[in-house]
Amino acid sequence: KNISLQCEFNYEEKGFDFYYILYDGGLNGYFKTSYFTIPLSFTYEIGKTVKYYGYWGMSLNFLLNAQNFTSRSYETGAPFEYIIVDESYKPTEFNNKELGAFLGIGMKIPLCDKVKFLIDARYNSGITRATKNTTSPNTFRNVFNRSVMLSWGVIFKISKEK
Repeated sequence: KNISLQCEFNYEEKGFDFYYILYDGGLNGYFKTSYFTIPLSFTYEIGKTVKYYGYWGMSLNFLLNAQNFTSRSYETGAPFEYIIVDESYKPTEFNNKELGAFLGIGMKIPLCDKVKFLIDARYNSGITRATKNTTSPNTFRNVFNRSVMLSWGVIFKISKEK
């Protein structure tokens, strides 16, 4: 009665910006990816009117789009003179599929007989790499997706009248 199996279909955007200063130069850029994800979760729910739940599961993620830019600067020897090198990933260096795991909590608050308000928090962690292990000189070769997802929504109960 308190355990359920749930499947979702989601669109997710992930990414980060970075700026790293080194003694003789620096590194800066961004990663931006979007995925179609299919999470499958096991949920345990408690409570009488307000329902509290926890869940965990796995997801299969399909890459829809990947953009990145990585720039490294080196000091030339002269003060404040730098050489800038583009070390961006090529789109083919991103994995098209990714396996992930997640853990979350939430609550369902009844607004009336057939409508509930939902608040949910989830931590997603990539099990497989977001990028391929290539021989390119990129600094972020072993990138794994990690994210915190906060969501809210409305649940409508649809039932047939007897």
